[in-house]
Amino acid sequence: MFYPFGSKLPYHNLATLRGAWDAITSIAFSAYGKHLAAAGPGGVNVWNLESLQKIPFTLKQGERELDKAAFATAVWLHFAHLSCHVLLLGTADGHLQLWDYIEERLVSLQSNSQFLRPHYVLSVNVFPCHVPLGGHAKIVVSFADHFIWMGTLKGDGELKAKFSVTLEEGFMPKTVCFEPSNGNIIVFSMKGRNVTLVDSQTGNTVWRKTDAPDYMGSVSLDGPCTKFITSTPQGFGVYDLQKMTPLKRPKQQPVLLSIPKQACFDEENTKIIGGTDCGCAEVIDVKSGKVEHKLVYHQGGLVQSIAICPTSERLLVVIAGANGNQPSDVILWSKNRCLCGTEPASSQDLDICHLDIPKKYFRVGTYIILGMMVFVGYGIFILYSSEVCW
Repeated sequence: MFYPFGSKLPYHNLATLRGAWDAITSIAFSAYGKHLAAAGPGGVNVWNLESLQKIPFTLKQGERELDKAAFATAVWLHFAHLSCHVLLLGTADGHLQLWDYIEERLVSLQSNSQFLRPHYVLSVNVFPCHVPLGGHAKIVVSFADHFIWMGTLKGDGELKAKFSVTLEEGFMPKTVCFEPSNGNIIVFSMKGRNVTLVDSQTGNTVWRKTDAPDYMGSVSLDGPCTKFITSTPQGFGVYDLQKMTPLKRPKQQPVLLSIPKQACFDEENTKIIGGTDCGCAEVIDVKSGKVEHKLVYHQGGLVQSIAICPTSERLLVVIAGANGNQPSDVILWSKNRCLCGTEPASSQDLDICHLDIPKKYFRVGTYIILGMMVFVGYGIFILYSSEVCW
């Protein structure tokens, strides 16, 4: 497809990953976009994104079949000094499973199926995602019985509990995430307008805000941790984290299903990529709130799960469907990264020097140049014909 002069390079469909069944509720890239995990009530599937092949799991005797277990959430860790990728899976019956990637397969770590609570795992988050030599990762898990658990994981698979917190009745910790500057834990309640910051060393409450949005089905922070986007029954909303004031409501289509959809900021925090209930994900400009691109999901219906992964050359985006009792393909998209403040030039993307000039002037200039070329060419043809006749 040809795009007008001055247009931005669009997202490109890289691959369709098949094999998942039933709704996908969580999807996650490993470090550097090497692997992709998709989890949900129908089980969990993992693909190698270089070969686009599924990665098998190695099960021990007595363990449940992975494709028959309900998984609520998935997240990856990377131990850099070991070149080790670890997949953490939160289950619907309160387990945290840890799987180590070894030679094109995943094997369970010693702490696999660590029993935490007999309740649904709502959210799992890790910090840092890349663990340096001699370091350990912090892991926080939230449960449907108003309970938060935090522990640490070393590269050898040693999982240790650090503390646990029982929240008051009515505080449903739908989303937990680490603050990147200091590793403290931000807890977002699904209902009740509550957001709490928990000290990751002691489990004590640092601050609590009670003027957050009334309903926060899913939450994602921007890079500087100054604002967040959340899914509400009316659509997505962007809010200031400290003041809890609304910043912008994206101009989306009316919501048909009040099921929470995931959304996230891109690496520059200028775009939002979020799911919809109309068979696509939307790329939304944060400043204007306008939808700039639609990433179509060919099976239609609810697109609930979204994840992104910046690599050295491009931004990877994955979207997944949430239609029950049927195959759920996973669609992988990409967009060339903006390096050194410029977009890569191509036949589909001619943004001359990134001058802030309206596109219509480029089109008018193009027509003038083409007209001059035709006129000059016609003149040369007449002169050549005259010489031949002479």
